[in-house]
Amino acid sequence: LTEYTILLAQAKQQIKDFEGAAAAYRQAIANNPADLQALAGMTQLLIAQNRPEGAISLLQDTLKGAGAQNKNDTESIDVTSVQLLMGQVYAKLKRYGEAISVYDSLVAKDSKDFRPVLSKALIFQEQGKNSEAKSLFKSAFSLAPSIYKDQIKQAIDRLK
Repeated sequence: LTEYTILLAQAKQQIKDFEGAAAAYRQAIANNPADLQALAGMTQLLIAQNRPEGAISLLQDTLKGAGAQNKNDTESIDVTSVQLLMGQVYAKLKRYGEAISVYDSLVAKDSKDFRPVLSKALIFQEQGKNSEAKSLFKSAFSLAPSIYKDQIKQAIDRLK
């Protein structure tokens, strides 16, 4: 059911029915607060509508409710993925310091997770800090599962 609601939201967003899209995303999130696709879609919609604080607030509220949600429900919220999404929102808004802070806290929590390292590398690349980016891309490459290594290698090669 949530998948169909998300598809409906995406279709409404495509035809510029932003209120309808927002309502569908809200319904999907209400039905399953752990659904990352619904959270990502809603945050992207809010940013597209020039409502970045709404996107940040949605993610903060999700993180605040994660403890109770994860104790009471079989659908637990992937806190790390929500925090990664928060970092992406900050990066999209060019609030790089806040994004890097989120990624650094995630690395401190789990030094074996390649995702925050890769995300931080992408920010440095966007800022033109290629030597820092290259070092982080190499670190992400060593941590990443093999399915992602080719993409990371391509990012490294583009920096040369």
